Amino acid sequence: MFATPSLLVVLVLSSIGCINALEARKSYNLYHVLGNDSKPTPRGTITIAPSDGEGSLVATYHPDESAQLDISSFDSMVDSGGLYTLLVLEEGDSPSNNGH
Repeated sequence: MFATPSLLVVLVLSSIGCINALEARKSYNLYHVLGNDSKPTPRGTITIAPSDGEGSLVATYHPDESAQLDISSFDSMVDSGGLYTLLVLEEGDSPSNNGH
């Protein structure tokens, strides 16, 4: 059976897609929100990338050096029954674009 040219193009593009997926690297920005009244505060970045080994992925956390947890705000959040929220956004997105 012979493959038509259009089928060959699909197979080649599929192979390129698999190679690019293996080489992909994604980063996500982390923010936290204390209770309902707090603005999102940067906490760091998580980078997910292929490992050097058997085709697995590795996630690496890079803390934001300026990130400090305000203890009094945290205590107030707990006393009022508020929630600690962790926002995980793709690199390039900001909390203001996501309704926070």
